[in-house]
Amino acid sequence: MRFFKKILGIINHNNAKNLYGTVGDWEAASPSELKKYKENIAQAVEAKHITPGMLGRFLVVTGDAEDGERVLNNAIQDGVENAEKDYSETLSYYYVSKGKYNTALKHDKWFEKWIDASEKCVEQGQNLAETRLADIYSSCYGINDPEFDNKVGRIVELFEVAVAKHQSLGALNYARFIKKNIK
Repeated sequence: MRFFKKILGIINHNNAKNLYGTVGDWEAASPSELKKYKENIAQAVEAKHITPGMLGRFLVVTGDAEDGERVLNNAIQDGVENAEKDYSETLSYYYVSKGKYNTALKHDKWFEKWIDASEKCVEQGQNLAETRLADIYSSCYGINDPEFDNKVGRIVELFEVAVAKHQSLGALNYARFIKKNIK
């Protein structure tokens, strides 16, 4: 029986990948393929086969950040499971891909919502949430920022929890943070 479950799981995964694509697929897709993916994702969201997070992520990755952010934010407002994680991860991807992941980011129109969603991920115990939030804070607040003194305690706390949980890149990013700020 386990064999059949494994085979069916692979088939379902492959079917989903063919229908909805992945970030890599979206980035490499032609306009007609993007249209097909978007239609499939929108239909699946409407039928409640997948969460709106995938549609929001698709829109952000394919260049419609405004609509994507709106879809992701609405999912949070509607109480969709894991919506905060979708929001936090997708905006992290967006800011990194646009070269905006720096101290100027804290003036961005979505920054506060991004921080709130990321803090909620930590509260919910989401995987890698502490590392992600500590990275956000340490990238957006430099030692010369007036707010840095208020944020450094939270950054250290998040990195220490991330390291204790053996989160991927937690220790490395903590060391980078210390090296960058101790002169």
